[in-house]
Amino acid sequence: MLRASLLACLVACACGGASDEASSGAGGAGTTGAGAATSAGSGPSDVGLGKWICQPGELALGDGSCRPAGIVPGECGMGFTHDGKDGCEPNLPAAPCPAGTLAIPGETSCHAVAACGAGKWDGIPTAVGTQFVDASYAGASDGTAAKPHKTIAAAVSAASPGAVIAIAPGSYAEALTIAKPLALWGKCPGEVTIAPAAGDAVVFVEGADKSELHHVAVSGTGVGVKAWGATGVVIDGVWVHDTGYIGVVVDRDQGGSADASALVTHSLVEGAGLIGIGGNASITVQESLVRDTKLGGDGDWGVGIEAFGILGATPATLEVRRSLVERTHNFAIGSSGHVAVVEDSVVRDVAPCTKPPGVIGIASWAQPNAPTSLTVRGSMVEKVTRPFAPDVISHGIYVLSSTLAVERSVVRHVGAADLGGGIVLVGTSADPPLIGSVKRSTVSDVTSFGVVSYMRGAFTVESVSIRGMHAAPGGKFGGRGIDAERVVKGMGATLDVRGSRIEDVAGMGLGVLGVDAVVDGLLVKHVTPFGTHSAAVMAQPVFELDLQPAQLTLSNSEVGDASPLGIKVLGSNATITSTHVHDVTNSTVSIGVGVAVAIGSPGDTPSNATLSHLLVERCRDVGILAFNGKAVVDHTLVRDVKQGLGIGFGDGIDAITMPDYGGRGDLTLSDTRVESLERVGIGTFGGDVRIGTTRVECAPIDLDGETNNDIPFKFQDDGGNVCGCKDALRACKAKSSDLTTPKF
Repeated sequence: MLRASLLACLVACACGGASDEASSGAGGAGTTGAGAATSAGSGPSDVGLGKWICQPGELALGDGSCRPAGIVPGECGMGFTHDGKDGCEPNLPAAPCPAGTLAIPGETSCHAVAACGAGKWDGIPTAVGTQFVDASYAGASDGTAAKPHKTIAAAVSAASPGAVIAIAPGSYAEALTIAKPLALWGKCPGEVTIAPAAGDAVVFVEGADKSELHHVAVSGTGVGVKAWGATGVVIDGVWVHDTGYIGVVVDRDQGGSADASALVTHSLVEGAGLIGIGGNASITVQESLVRDTKLGGDGDWGVGIEAFGILGATPATLEVRRSLVERTHNFAIGSSGHVAVVEDSVVRDVAPCTKPPGVIGIASWAQPNAPTSLTVRGSMVEKVTRPFAPDVISHGIYVLSSTLAVERSVVRHVGAADLGGGIVLVGTSADPPLIGSVKRSTVSDVTSFGVVSYMRGAFTVESVSIRGMHAAPGGKFGGRGIDAERVVKGMGATLDVRGSRIEDVAGMGLGVLGVDAVVDGLLVKHVTPFGTHSAAVMAQPVFELDLQPAQLTLSNSEVGDASPLGIKVLGSNATITSTHVHDVTNSTVSIGVGVAVAIGSPGDTPSNATLSHLLVERCRDVGILAFNGKAVVDHTLVRDVKQGLGIGFGDGIDAITMPDYGGRGDLTLSDTRVESLERVGIGTFGGDVRIGTTRVECAPIDLDGETNNDIPFKFQDDGGNVCGCKDALRACKAKSSDLTTPKF
């Protein structure tokens, strides 16, 4: 096969002007320069995407089926209904329940905490040894139903361990301390109230293991109910309201030697001071409602549920199951030094404190040397909002130095802080490698960030739908979909994204900063520009930390309807295969580029990328660009690249070298087709281009080389290339047309 070659671009300064075409001339073997024609060949075969097993935004399952991103029917938590799209809605009353009544997920009408029967002790499981109490009784007492005690304290004193205390309707102004296992039963919270004038209302201390409190209302100036050094305490059908201090406390003793644990079930805690339910021991909240916690005197606290560990003590657990936490401040549920699980529950309407000013739906943070984790499953976090303020957080789920797992959950309506996030996992340099995952979930309508991983360790996003990320008013970050960033110099972090969907975001769909990322089956679309560095998918170093490049492997994915960049590899390494990039337009500050392989700033590390089986189409300005970076392109189709609005390029594939940056724009093309361009099929502006088995079709200029800031260009013909339009094919001819270099 005849191979025409021209003078290498080391002498490109002698190349002619526009439309200067010439026949083959002398030059180095295998090189082409301006005025040369490559050998005519058959062009490429097997270009473009090939066959996807599943569509982008779907996850391939082991049985060969494909599941869409988000939550599918049958996966909603107990008490939720699928919304017909990608999420779940809780079954709850349309309006908040009045004071003294509640509804939990799965209940669509409000009801009393516990039903009231007709008789004094209806519903109380009395037995031999039961001590009866009736504040209205005036005669001599012996603890029987006929002659009940007048005070609960008297019944407690008289009762044997394991006995039942049956409490008749009335208001009992008593502060109770219980040091033996007893079961206190009221007729119902609507008719039985324990409200001391001072002090804590009901306290179970060491020795009161497996004690129970049922069907009473508790109020007062101190704590409502406290399990202090007592384990297995059950608080059932209790209405704790308007307490001066914490509603329910579950604490180890002061030295931490005596453990404590409690189950709060079918209960309502509202109007408590500082914290609704809290403590440093193991707490389970089940089928209950916590709401309207009051702020402290300094404008702080106002928390719904908080479990906080003791340094050096055995790690405790926090479980919140099929419950509702609403209208709290600061954070709705918080866990420190605990193994925490939130399941089939709703967190909503969280407002900020005066200090700290941030707001969080569910939070978890580590204690030194304590295994801390948070699992959120089948739940919803919504309406976690505050007025915008610079450098203030607003997060749906926030985890610091802990393990995180989110499954089958919805996070939505979070904002409008500058540092907002739907689901956020943060680590520090002192942490061991962390593990985080978000699977089969939906994040929507969030300010700043959808899903964030700032840590060292492994983070997985699988079958997640992220949509509607907004830039905060005056914010710094736009509204990004997934943002993964390495935070420790010299230590690695990994990101694994599978079968997920990101749409309607501002500035960035997926950001990979200094992280090793494997991404498969990702759909990113509808990305509007924000600032000067917008891209649907971006891989770059953490420039503030070091220049360690990100490593991105992207496959079987789709990126579309973005501005101004589809995929941007900046100072990093990427392998991109079987990916569709389309409908990328320029912005007011940048040309549009389908795939850019670029250097960041002078002195930074140049990028390296392998692009295989790509379809890049309907872009403005440039389809694929190597800007002081190196790209190897094969089995790829680039087509329908038009001039940017108000800019005027329209190039299929370009290599650009700018002075003072380091590196060169370097392209190697094989088995590739470029067609339907408005300016140039393949261009080099001071860059190096090697082409083989490549076809350029229907381009005003097949191949164009330009000296750029006195930097010469270079074409190398590896054979098998063909140019032309439809059936009028010919050998490709390179020229210098005095074209303007695209400004990237």
